[in-house]
Amino acid sequence: MKQTIFLTILAGALLLGQSTKELMKKAKEAGITTEAQAREMAKKAGMTDAQIDSEMKKRNLTPSGEEAAAEKPQVEPVEAPPAEAVVEPGTPEAEAPREEILPVVEEEIPAAVEEEALPLVGEEEAPAIVEEEVLPLVGEEEEVPIVEEEEIPTIGEEELTIQEEKELEDIEEVSLESQLQSGKKGLTYFGYDVFKGDPAVFQASTLGAIDPHYSIGPGDQIIIMLWGETQFRQVFTVGREGFIFIPEVGQVFVNGLTLENLEKKLFLVLSQSYASLDPSQGNATTFLDVSLGDLRPLRIMALGEVGQPGAYSVNPSTTLFTSLYYFKGLTTLGSLRDVRLVRGGKQVGRIDLYDYLLTGKPTNDVRLQLDDVIFIPPRGKTVSIQGEIKREAIYELKKGETLEDLITIAGGLKTTAYLDRAQVDRIVPFEERAEVGMERILMDVDLNDILYRDMDFAMKDGDQVQLFSVLDIRQNVVVITGASVGRPGIYDLGDSLRLSELIIQAGSLLGDAYVDRADIVRFRSDLREELIKVNLGRAMEGDREHDIFLQPMDRVQIYSLTEMIPDHRVALSGHVKRPGRYPLLEEMTLYDLIFKGGGFIDEKYLELTYLQRAELVRVKEDSITKEIIPFNLEEVLNKEGLAETLLRSDDAIKIYSLAEIEGAPEKFVSIVGHVKRPGRYELFEENMTLYDLIFKAGGFDDEEYHKQTYLKRAEMVRVMEDGVTKKIIPFSLEELLNKEGLAETLLRPDDAVKIYSLAGIEGIWWDKFVSIVGHVKRPGQYELFEENMTLYDLLFKTGGFDDEEYHKQTYLKRAELVRVMEDGNGMTKEIIPFSLEELLNKEGLADTLLRPDDV
Repeated sequence: MKQTIFLTILAGALLLGQSTKELMKKAKEAGITTEAQAREMAKKAGMTDAQIDSEMKKRNLTPSGEEAAAEKPQVEPVEAPPAEAVVEPGTPEAEAPREEILPVVEEEIPAAVEEEALPLVGEEEAPAIVEEEVLPLVGEEEEVPIVEEEEIPTIGEEELTIQEEKELEDIEEVSLESQLQSGKKGLTYFGYDVFKGDPAVFQASTLGAIDPHYSIGPGDQIIIMLWGETQFRQVFTVGREGFIFIPEVGQVFVNGLTLENLEKKLFLVLSQSYASLDPSQGNATTFLDVSLGDLRPLRIMALGEVGQPGAYSVNPSTTLFTSLYYFKGLTTLGSLRDVRLVRGGKQVGRIDLYDYLLTGKPTNDVRLQLDDVIFIPPRGKTVSIQGEIKREAIYELKKGETLEDLITIAGGLKTTAYLDRAQVDRIVPFEERAEVGMERILMDVDLNDILYRDMDFAMKDGDQVQLFSVLDIRQNVVVITGASVGRPGIYDLGDSLRLSELIIQAGSLLGDAYVDRADIVRFRSDLREELIKVNLGRAMEGDREHDIFLQPMDRVQIYSLTEMIPDHRVALSGHVKRPGRYPLLEEMTLYDLIFKGGGFIDEKYLELTYLQRAELVRVKEDSITKEIIPFNLEEVLNKEGLAETLLRSDDAIKIYSLAEIEGAPEKFVSIVGHVKRPGRYELFEENMTLYDLIFKAGGFDDEEYHKQTYLKRAEMVRVMEDGVTKKIIPFSLEELLNKEGLAETLLRPDDAVKIYSLAGIEGIWWDKFVSIVGHVKRPGQYELFEENMTLYDLLFKTGGFDDEEYHKQTYLKRAELVRVMEDGNGMTKEIIPFSLEELLNKEGLADTLLRPDDV
């Protein structure tokens, strides 16, 4: 058995520091079954025989096969199920005896070793061992009498589920791969999105001076001007062969000349035709000026890791940096730190774009010439940084640049950065993996060493730097809470602070403070909390036993009397104007509470009150049962009977209305829907008909309103004689308005009539309406059935302005038309003011055509 464990120890040489159980699992997953395999792997990882023996001694094991051999006769071979086979047939591992792995199922394992052996059995068998060895201790019938009754609830299904294999795997599993720290996220490459803009935006001004080294070529314009005795100005374009033709002079070859050399050559050529140019013949009386006009575009090549490699025509003022915009910059595979310029097959310049992006200085930028080649090599060392840094991104570093340089490039640390530890997730370079024995490692770095002690930390390609934040905990504070403190909150602890001093800083105690106790919750050294109870009154008197010194992060709770003393209340419900729960005041009587409820000085309200009986419901002394104490309300209101009965906590008084006891004397019918005055109407006439009710609701003499009403059907809902079931009685509203059909049907109490609008039944998709509100005689919605309906027409329909008295009460200087507008951002409303006086005189906006939904 120990031989098997020893193999797992050797196999875990790469994972020193892990538990034996973790190492056994990894050995099993890797298929290691022999001591030779395990020892070989440990030696490859750099361990010596002495280190292997030392590790074995730490685990109280010996590298001897004799012990395993002694155990082997006690074990019967067991064949593993096919589903659990983890070794492919034909491999050397498949030929190894299974007895060294599977005996755990049969042999008796000491309790100290059992847990470590479980992972070697296989994922499917692990639960079986747990159930066989553990469950009977809790669940077998013969064991139950041993457990006391009060202890049974502490051992339940919830605790047993912790032993399931799935949860054990979640806790014990160790991954060989780096796990992302919480808060890590995907980053973008720094600088590459700069080149997605318009190339013209980044070019030098075309109005500036021409580079004196600019090489003249075909397509360039040359401006020659003579002034003085001879006046001459003409623009010449360099031909394809490099010549310009000057009248009376002939062809002049200018291709490849700089501006300075061009001027010299033209002076010599023109001096032969214009003697006044040559000072050797005396004082020159004619003078020459040569300048360049429109310049030909440059043709360059872009190669390497660029977005669109190929040939490009660029502005003559283009430089190495600004040329990158023409071909949409670099791909993320290209280097921003080493952009190269090749001219005539030789590298003549290179720029680091980080200089420009970070400082705005185009260091070493070069003006391009015809047939220049811009070459972008692959990106160099690439690292990322995120967390408490000002500019999270993926960056490219030059050879020799360190973590401090990376922090500078990324804009520096945020003020919330934690300096004692940063973490670097590193992929070990190929050439170092054999020595290190791992492919990925995590490294913790003290930023204080980097920033303040001049220590360098070299970066490797693929490094991921995570900067952490300081904790959101302020350790130099204490907290005081409670409604009985003037200003509860967080306070500076200072050098020292007693409880009484904190309370004074917090505005002292209020009048209802409970002084017999205050609580202080304090963190112990192991971060567990303890409760410290003090007498607040003594602490405020200066008693040092209770007026203790506070410690960082203490939380002080001050209580109020209302929290300590129960809140006693009484209730009033029923036919009162202000029902509810009222505080129980000292010496509060039954009459006092009814008086607070109000309404009984109102004679009309009193007439609707049942006075012969009201009820007081009181909780008995056992705090469970209740008794009803009836009383005559009329006597109480006259301060007789039980009027002076003192109330107790939780007493409840019920007042009844006359309608509840004797039935409602009033009878009502209702009408809802498309009517002008929907609601409940008193059925005070024995001969009130269906027509009468609809006439009361109004609206059907209004032609516009009438048009919007669905006339073919309306409904009356009637309560049947059993008082429970209801019946719908449909009728034609059109017939009823003509006093036909059911017009003369007598109404009964609780009848309900429903009138429908045309829009509610048939929809209004074909209808168009405008509305008018405010100081008009007939406000409302009007159908826009005329295509040429104007603003004046609408005001005319609403009426009132021919009435002199009504006209005098109208504000004429301004009215408003609200119009729904539609633009690219959706639907908006526009307010169009106008003079009402002008409109009524058919001036101003009087003839403005209305649109649907105008208001």
